[in-house]
Amino acid sequence: MTEESTRIRGELEALLADVQELMQRAGHLTDAEVTELKQRAQEKIASARQSVGRGVDAASDYVERRPWNAVAIAAGLGLLLGLVIGRR
Repeated sequence: MTEESTRIRGELEALLADVQELMQRAGHLTDAEVTELKQRAQEKIASARQSVGRGVDAASDYVERRPWNAVAIAAGLGLLLGLVIGRR
């Protein structure tokens, strides 16, 4: 796993933790606490969006530099997905 994908995973896990905390405490929160949790979640969403954007750019650059590798990867994933779906 690359450093960027590790960082994106960490940001998404932190976002999920905040959402879970919000859901668990939803009935017992004051307005100030709700506002704080909402702000934290929005900040993490913005950060995750930026990270995903960088990941998409990196993937696009890879495809431009190595188009046949990208085709082979896509074909392999399609084959695996077909096998998994076909077994159901």
